[in-house]
Amino acid sequence: METKVQRESNFEVLRIISIVLILIVHAAYKPFQDFGSYSVWRAFACTLGMTGVNIFVLITGWFGTKLRISKLFGLIYQVVFISAISFSIILFGNFGFDKHIRFNTILYWFIVCYIGLIIFTPILNAAVKALTRKGLLSTIIIIYVVVTAFDPFSPGLTFRHGNSTLWFMELYLLGRYLRLYPIEISKKTLLLTAFLSLVLNSLIMTRYRILSEINPALILTAVSFLLLTAKSRQFYCSSINSIASSVTMVYLLNDCQVGVTVYKSTIRNFYETHDILSFIGLTILLILLYFIIGIAIDQIRKFTFAIILKFSSRYIKSIDNMLKGYGL
Repeated sequence: METKVQRESNFEVLRIISIVLILIVHAAYKPFQDFGSYSVWRAFACTLGMTGVNIFVLITGWFGTKLRISKLFGLIYQVVFISAISFSIILFGNFGFDKHIRFNTILYWFIVCYIGLIIFTPILNAAVKALTRKGLLSTIIIIYVVVTAFDPFSPGLTFRHGNSTLWFMELYLLGRYLRLYPIEISKKTLLLTAFLSLVLNSLIMTRYRILSEINPALILTAVSFLLLTAKSRQFYCSSINSIASSVTMVYLLNDCQVGVTVYKSTIRNFYETHDILSFIGLTILLILLYFIIGIAIDQIRKFTFAIILKFSSRYIKSIDNMLKGYGL
């Protein structure tokens, strides 16, 4: 029987921050897609957000995970739950939303890729166990080269901009490598690396409009934040861990059809009707509001999911036990 590991709250704080950063890039990018260029500050905000995506997956790799039907079922139920709420508001509410329902992998690309990562973890974990340090590093480099080579030519979500399961697999392996083979580097160096890579990527984005998680500068920033957290004091706080357990729902709320429509239009309105300082303040408040609503929705989701598990846990556990029997 697997023992439940107590989550380290310093990493859970980083997980929460990663979702905040993703909401920041959604605020800086989605409402202004018709803009022909990036200002330095907008590019900096987008850089932070892309870093958030990489951090979230690196944390998964740092601790490692296993393929469990209960975990997959939980992730899929979160998508179904928030989509049901969104579609109900669109179909039955009188709020002026477009009645055309959209449900595709592009809308929820992050969760789709993350589910793909979970499915492939048995292969990834076996590779990590079998490979030497040099072999694992070589595998990470090869995958990066493949993703980079395909990225400019991909018409969909296969590899483009790192929005792919393969890229998440790359980050997972990188996270495992960093945990298994510690790098001796000071906090000051990590802070300087994070700052310089953020600035560098912002300047590159301003000049060349390169918006991609696979940018080396973004990877350096994410790795720096991960290693800084690893070097910080380990502690446990149930409140922080509880909030962190609901951040996926915060992301889904922000990316569901109703959530993204309201988010984009509200932020665009803030930008057009307020000065820059007021715009930043109101955007921060909006992000906080999405967090509060997302966490509240997730409490309802957890309650309903617990009821469903009462009737299905026997079957889910039997499948999970079968997977464990095969060493997965």
